[in-house]
This record gives sequence, structure tokens and C-alpha cells, in this order.
Amino acid sequence: MKKSNNQNGSAHIVIIIILVVALLGTLGFVLWQNFLKPKNDTVGVKSVPTSTVTKIPPSAPNPYT
Repeated sequence: MKKSNNQNGSAHIVIIIILVVALLGTLGFVLWQNFLKPKNDTVGVKSVPTSTVTKIPPSAPNPYT
């Protein structure tokens, strides 16, 4: 019993299609993660811990106003 070449060729096509779909899915996920997903933090703004912030006491009212 000899396999026909048509069956062997169609198996290769199915494997290639599966690999292409997996590659496109991976690339789409990476693109979404790096470029399209909105970021929660803003660029250039750093938060300062409240324990290191020095509070300035309110100044006396200006008598000339």
C-alpha cells in the first residue's frame, strides 16, 4: 500500500496554515501589549511618597490686604 502524494501535500499545507495563524496571533498580541493597550501612568510624572513631603505651615495673614 502506497500513500498518495496528495495526502502528504495536504498535511504540509495544514501544518503551514496552523503555524501562520499562531505566528499572526503572537505578533498581534505583542503589538497590542506594546502599542495599543492604554497605559495607566503618565509619562514624566513621578509620585513622591507622602512620608518624604515636607508640609509648609500656613503663613500669617498679610496685614496690608
